[in-house]
Amino acid sequence: MAQSNLQINRATRLGVLGYLSIFGIVFRLGPAIFRALLFGPKDQPLKPRLRNALILHMTSSLSWQQIQATTPPSFDTYSAWTRSKGLEPVATELRGDGTVEKPDVRVMWIGEEWKQADTQSGRKKVLLYCHGGGFVIPMNKEFPPLMDHIKKSYAEKNPGYELSVGLLEYSVTPNKKYPYQLSQAVHALRHLISIGVPPSSIILGGDSCGGHLALSLISHILHPFPGLPPISLSSPLAAVLLISPCLTFFTNSQTFIENTPYDLQTGPFISRYGSLYTENTTYYTDVATGKYYGEPVAALAEWWTGLSNVVKKVGVTAGEKEVFRGDVDKWVDVMKNFKEVKDGKVGLEVVVGKGECHDEPLMDFGLSYGAEKRDTTKFVVNFVAGSV
Repeated sequence: MAQSNLQINRATRLGVLGYLSIFGIVFRLGPAIFRALLFGPKDQPLKPRLRNALILHMTSSLSWQQIQATTPPSFDTYSAWTRSKGLEPVATELRGDGTVEKPDVRVMWIGEEWKQADTQSGRKKVLLYCHGGGFVIPMNKEFPPLMDHIKKSYAEKNPGYELSVGLLEYSVTPNKKYPYQLSQAVHALRHLISIGVPPSSIILGGDSCGGHLALSLISHILHPFPGLPPISLSSPLAAVLLISPCLTFFTNSQTFIENTPYDLQTGPFISRYGSLYTENTTYYTDVATGKYYGEPVAALAEWWTGLSNVVKKVGVTAGEKEVFRGDVDKWVDVMKNFKEVKDGKVGLEVVVGKGECHDEPLMDFGLSYGAEKRDTTKFVVNFVAGSV
């Protein structure tokens, strides 16, 4: 595609002192690694223990400005990956005016964009994917190879069928806050439907806060968010995939105590990023008045009434040793007892990765082992492949 001048996220610039302080934080990484070696949980393998110490030190020590200054905008990361594969970036861009009602939207494609012939053939699916990062961190470099692996595995496991992945580039906070990112997801899904993608050919997915955003979108379909356009589905979505989803910004689950020594996230980290996303918005007012767009773990089963008209099946992963584990367990328990799930109208598949921490499928394509080492990575690949 031609060079885009649509700027969903701009590169952040720091002053001299901001960059100098980053060197100090990097310098203190050594002691953090040393503490993990000496005092980290001995029942955790060394490699993930050191990896988590590195990530936790950097994300906890850097300000949001420093994180955004050292992480390229999502479209830059995507473009660099495509060109490293000898491909040109392909993106669908919807230009708005920057308001919640008319946001700028970009969907970055791994695989070909949807064509009219795809509607007629019925042999193609689209995975509309919302990346994680606490709504603060742009898409990092592990996402494109993970999505590419899912795409290729889908084709291998389903001869004659294909999958294209549309990575949603949403605006990072605090430049844009709740519900701006939900509006971007709403407009992206509405666009796919408007160009002829049958809802039954769409898989919605996300990890961490991307999972939060995916569930917010499902809530919007069930209960249209005031001021945002409703979404009418002619058939249920093929599936929703939630990888280590963030289901609340409260950190009072018992697993925030039990699993903090093992994980790459902590309660203060979640609270800090959550505040950037929610402060000076209607987020908690909405929750207090029974509108659970941002707090699915607090929703009673009645909130999900009609889910069988929205999606055929839901897949959920969590790491046994991640701090979100308790909230995921709580939400899954509600869904297991939800009538539409119990009656078989909505499929529910859950896997808890033994010994795993947060977002391990992404780690398989980052600092750790390699493709499909983890239980959750294998589940994700097979769940998407099974959504024919």
